[in-house]
Amino acid sequence: MSYRIEYAWKAFVEELPVKVKPRRYVVCTLGGDNNTLHGNDSQPTRCWEVGMLGDESAVIKRAVFIGRTCESGELKPYGRAMSPEGYIRIIRRALAAAVPVSDDAYWYPAVSVSPDSPLVGMAMRMALTVTPYREYGQDRVRVEFDGASRLTVFDFASAFPELQAWCLAKASIRNAH
Repeated sequence: MSYRIEYAWKAFVEELPVKVKPRRYVVCTLGGDNNTLHGNDSQPTRCWEVGMLGDESAVIKRAVFIGRTCESGELKPYGRAMSPEGYIRIIRRALAAAVPVSDDAYWYPAVSVSPDSPLVGMAMRMALTVTPYREYGQDRVRVEFDGASRLTVFDFASAFPELQAWCLAKASIRNAH
């Protein structure tokens, strides 16, 4: 049976300029599928992906949703079986150790959705650039951000909680351990 392995977690904190709003977090996971191997060394392929984003309650809600896959064996943190509660503890620890972005570790908005997604209309109303493209034979839409609008991705995450975080942002992390 195929399953996902997560090896490490890193959380970023974004202090929004408006004091009324709570902190926003981006939780990244280093992981891959157990049956996707890298080259000739037979090691599972690993990459950093954005797994959760939003305020603390949105991230924990997503961790609960993802944590249930531990019970069915679809997710194995550290390559071993774990309870959903154990997974949620990992995410809570990552949030407690959240850091601001740096040159070696950062996240960036990278919205890619279906052209019929309501997110496209929201982006256009916000005067963001929307660019159609094709990926794996499917029509997709990319939303472009400038430095001033990059935190808008949190508005998208709040408005469309059904979207996977990796459809909204990407991560680049070097020397994470």
